Amino acid sequence: MALVTVGRAQLHPQCQKIDAVLLADLLEAASKMAESFCNRSFTAADFAEVRDGNGLVEMAVCNPPINTLTSVVLLLNDESTETLLTAEFRFDSESGLVQPIPTSTMSSVNGVGSRCFPYGFKNITFNYNGGYATIPDDLQEAVIQIAVALNAMRSLNSYNDPGMVSETLGDYSYKRGEVFNALDGLTLEILSSYRI
Repeated sequence: MALVTVGRAQLHPQCQKIDAVLLADLLEAASKMAESFCNRSFTAADFAEVRDGNGLVEMAVCNPPINTLTSVVLLLNDESTETLLTAEFRFDSESGLVQPIPTSTMSSVNGVGSRCFPYGFKNITFNYNGGYATIPDDLQEAVIQIAVALNAMRSLNSYNDPGMVSETLGDYSYKRGEVFNALDGLTLEILSSYRI
């Protein structure tokens, strides 16, 4: 699903002359590229995220902000599981950081008074709803800029092709870079601020 509507993108001067069907495809591709670049999903959804325990007092989920934390499931050494209530954790919604509150459950797993997530391989599952119900404006603008760059890269005219890296004439050669090379610094800065 595109992170930006065609209607919103058509308000952008560089998108006004792009056919609506093509623009929808460009926005879809640009949205996927932004999520891939940032290593996360942006649209609010339910996640069951399996992670390696790190022995630290906090762990970050991969798709913040956290809207709701449903449960945390620990895979114990004997391969049994223990589902911990959300009341046993505190979390920072925006950053996605989750911390256990000292409880008898965590203490029984880690030792008396421990507040750390236990070390282990794929031994912790965070069940939560994360992502944005409304995509932030700056992120929408970055996706529009990616769509504009993708549209420009479609052009066969090298003078309008920001993705062109090089071109030769004898035994013709044409080399394209990736779309992120064609983006301005502000767009990359916006995307980097959401990167996990």
